[in-house]
Formats: sequence, C-alpha cells, structure tokens
Amino acid sequence: GGMGKRGGVNGGYNSPLRVGWPLHLHALVAMLRIFGDAFGAAELLEMHRDDCDAAVVATLQLLDHAASSSQGDARRLASRACDLMYQLTTPRAHFLEGDRNETPMTELAKRFRRIVGDLTRAFIERDAPRRFVSALEALHGIVSSSKGSSREDADALLRAATSAAIKATRNLLLHTDERGAQLRKALAQSEMTIRVLEPFLARAVRDVRRAEASLDDEEDDGGDGEDRRGPLHHEEASDSPGWRERRVYERSRALRNAVGAVADALNALVVATHKDGTLRQRLLCPNVGDATAVDAASLIPGGVLAVEALACNLHVVDALLRLACNLGVGVGDDGGGAPAKAGRDRWTRQLRERCVNRLDDDAAVILATRFAEETRSAPVVRDCKTHEWLVSLLPEPTAPRMVVEAALKGGGG
Repeated sequence: GGMGKRGGVNGGYNSPLRVGWPLHLHALVAMLRIFGDAFGAAELLEMHRDDCDAAVVATLQLLDHAASSSQGDARRLASRACDLMYQLTTPRAHFLEGDRNETPMTELAKRFRRIVGDLTRAFIERDAPRRFVSALEALHGIVSSSKGSSREDADALLRAATSAAIKATRNLLLHTDERGAQLRKALAQSEMTIRVLEPFLARAVRDVRRAEASLDDEEDDGGDGEDRRGPLHHEEASDSPGWRERRVYERSRALRNAVGAVADALNALVVATHKDGTLRQRLLCPNVGDATAVDAASLIPGGVLAVEALACNLHVVDALLRLACNLGVGVGDDGGGAPAKAGRDRWTRQLRERCVNRLDDDAAVILATRFAEETRSAPVVRDCKTHEWLVSLLPEPTAPRMVVEAALKGGGG
C-alpha cells in the first residue's frame, strides 16, 4: 500500500493512482475480502454508526475506486458496492430481526420513511446517479474487451451490478416523499434510464431469446434418444449420464434469470413513469438522432412481446399493462401529445394483438386479477382512459388468490 499523504509507493493521496483513498475505504475493502457475501449493509451501517450519509459515501467511494482499478477483484468489488447500495434501500438492513418482531409495523414504517429520506438526500447530494452511470459504463468497457471465460465472469458481475443499481434507484423512488422531485431531476440529468436501464433491458430480452432457443435445441436433440450433434458431443453425452439433465437445468435457470431481469427493468420503468411524464416521449416516439442509444420505442412493448417466454410471463405482462396506464397510451389519454400519437397506436395494437388476445381463458383471468391488485412496488395510474380500455379487454378479475400467487411464484410463466 501507499505511505500516507506525503507520497510513497503508490504516490500518496494526490497521485492519480490513489485519489483520496481514506482509511475507511481500505477497511471496507478488507472486510469485503475477508467476509465475502456475509458482509452486508447492516455491517456497513455498524461500521459507520448507523449514519446513512457516511454509508452512502463509503459505498460510492468503493464503486468509483473499483470501477477504475485494474486489481484482480475490482469488478467483484464494484458489483458488491452496487449490491450494498441496493441493500441500504431495504428495511432488512436497518432493523434487526428482534426489532422486526417486537416493534409495531407502523412504527417501523415511520422509521424507515425517515431513513429513506436520509438515504435519498445522500444519494442526491453525493451525485450517486451520475457515479452509478460512469462506473457501470466503465465496467461495460472492461467486459467488451475481455475474452473467453473471464468475459463470462465479468459479464455476470456487470449484470448483477446493473440490476442492483436499478433496484436501489427504484426503491428510493418508491419510498421517498418530499425529495421525489429532486431525485427524479438528478436521475434525468445523469441519463440513467438511457445509459443504464434501457441497455440492460435490451440485453436481458436478448438473453431470454438466446436461452429460449438453446432450451428448444435441447428438446429437439433429446426427444428420440439419438444425439445428432456429431461424435464429439456424443462422447460427452455417453460418458456422463447426468450431462444432459444438468445442461437442461442450467439453461432453464439462465432463462428464468433473464426473464427476471426483464421484469425488474420493466418494474423500474413503471415506478419511474408513475405520475411523471419525463420518459413519455422516449417510450412513445421512435428514437431519432442518437444512433448509440437503444430504441426504447421499438423495444417496449413490441420487442418484449415478440419473445414467447416473455409474452406469456405474468410479471412481465402485468408490468407492461401498468406501464401503459402510466404513459397514457389509450384513446382519450393524451400521453406525449400529438407527436406520440403513432406510438400510442402502436402500443394499443401490440398489447391487444400480441398480448391480451393470445392468452387462454385461465391466463387472462389470472392477469386481470393481478392487474387489479394494488401493489406498493408497482404503482399505477387508474383514473385514465387506458385503464378503462384494458379492463374492458380483460375478463372479470376473479382468480383465487392462491392461483395468482402460484403463477407469480413459478417465475410468472
């Protein structure tokens, strides 16, 4: 390590190698290396005497350092930083199990609201959205230049980091009250939706398509007991009896994870668009001009619904219906004004043809029931024409609670 402020091995604090590496950051990195996943947000808060601002500062410093470092475990540390930030936005980090059992829920909720206020203030003041964006883009650059299995590892860490950053932001948007407008402004300035969320969603949709295709291949190959992929595969297949089962299991898991990532990204958009029109143009009008950005308008809902595993997934389709209401895509709503008219037409056509009309009777009742539920994590504008229109397309919401739960629990498929 370095030798303090006056320079030394790593050039001291003023060197570009080590810009302001305070002692607590060394301590945090050491803790994460020693305890691994057992070191979570509760331990981070303990280290900082329950000071939310200090915990956010430490987490963002870790993220900045790890995203610009070439040390072997830097990407893992960056991913852990995003995960710590996500954990900080959940009640579990702040209340011990004993507290949770003994304190009335109303009291805990009140305390949590105060904590979220502190976290949101720190998140805005410490420029978290912009730092998330630049760190995740730096990690993306590293992944793009990696090869082989190290690329796969880096890729998995990038996905986990991005997912955690998106969920942390979503939680703050969901729970914050008086600072909501400031937070939305900071998010808009950082372009987090365009630079992090949409590319994440586009990749997750691609991953689902790929996983779905590889599972279909597996079924085609395995149906009649002969292996058609040539002698090399045949060797592998015959000398280990569990080989195929394991491959099917891993591919199913990859599919489930990718579908979950799509649902998370759509859920974050539902929260971001609730009673806020900032993203409306982007999601309704085709993307013109910026060739590097994802064309959100063609991805949602059309690109999502074009993939079978997504079009029949309850989490995904429910999120799309809620997003449609928040954007005001129905006839009679003026979401996005005249320029967005073609986008609203596209949304209503695709939701009707590729989604609602394709569901069998049971699935339609389950979707109607789920869509009718008020869930805190997916707020929806219901006093609009879009909602009326969707309700008129769907059957009565009469599915038993257990049936809906079961559909959601099975990954929503």
